[in-house]
Formats: sequence, structure tokens, C-alpha cells
Amino acid sequence: MKTLANAVVYLMELLTTAEEPGIDYQAYGDITNDMWFELAKSSTAERDALAKAAAARLGDLLREPDEHGYMPRALVTPIQREFLQSLADGSAWHEFDHEDFRGEDQT
Repeated sequence: MKTLANAVVYLMELLTTAEEPGIDYQAYGDITNDMWFELAKSSTAERDALAKAAAARLGDLLREPDEHGYMPRALVTPIQREFLQSLADGSAWHEFDHEDFRGEDQT
């Protein structure tokens, strides 16, 4: 589950933070929305795996400089940081976690 969570976080990060002139803005917006609705159906264990993957990714991006002085933190955009943090702390799910949306408990 960890490998899948890492892949999903990376994909969602790219889609959420993509800017033109990448893929068509409308297309990646549609893909992102569809992905969120699918991910909203995830179990507690799956969400925990996504949270751990997002926290690890954020930690990697915000790490201290390596032996060559490289640190990717200067390249992290505010929306990228906000996205990863929201997955890591669980706030990404707030709009989906109500009875009207989920229909039944997925935990």
C-alpha cells in the first residue's frame, strides 16, 4: 500500500500544482477533480498511507541542504506545500467527510 500511496501522492501533486504550458489546464483540472472523488472513497488505512506518503514527500522537499548545498525547498510553491500538508494532516478530506457525500462510513 505504501508504494501505491507514494505514486498517488506524486501524481496528485503534479496535477494539483501543474501550470501552463503543460497539459491543457481544463484537462488536468478535470482529472484532478475525478481523482479527488475517487480518493474520497478510500478507507482509513488508505488515507493513513496517503498521509504518510505526503508527509514524507513534504519532508523531502523541505529538507536541509545536501552535501552540495542543494535544497529543493526554494522551488516548492505555496500551492504544492498546501496540498501536501493537507493530505498529511488530513484536512484534504474535510469537504468529503459528511454523510451527504459519502453515503456510508468507509472506515
